[in-house]
Amino acid sequence: MVGRKIQFSLLLVAGLLSACSTGGNGDIETLQEARRVWNEKGAENYQMNYRATCFCGFIEPVVIEVRSDTVSAVLHPETMETYMIEFSGEMRPVMEVLPGYFKTVDQLFELAEDASKDAAVFEAEYDPDFGYPTLIYVDGNASTSDDEYTYTLSALQF
Repeated sequence: MVGRKIQFSLLLVAGLLSACSTGGNGDIETLQEARRVWNEKGAENYQMNYRATCFCGFIEPVVIEVRSDTVSAVLHPETMETYMIEFSGEMRPVMEVLPGYFKTVDQLFELAEDASKDAAVFEAEYDPDFGYPTLIYVDGNASTSDDEYTYTLSALQF
């Protein structure tokens, strides 16, 4: 019985320690290399498929247009028209209703760098040719429910 308690205690400690580390490809060196590749492209104008998944409201996939390193438009992926949502009884552009919700690649690199230092779990994947993050997963606190968020990017075009 004592042996089982020790085994359980060791498993519990190992689980707690693993919850405090980054997972997947979340190391800072990989992030910095991907950012270097991205910065070499000098991209300030591009379009990409974008999806943020969290317990924070709007989670639909969209197409984002970035001009002069600023999100300039959020488009519906099927119609390529401004993405509209209902707000206070009327249809309004999602970018107007949720300012700051949609991020540029540079903003996502900042978010990823911060998460790689502080989050309980940080995972990221990067495009091998252009360096931009194709996946960012963050669980800020392993003991807090519903604080996780994921960004998924694809089909970036200059």
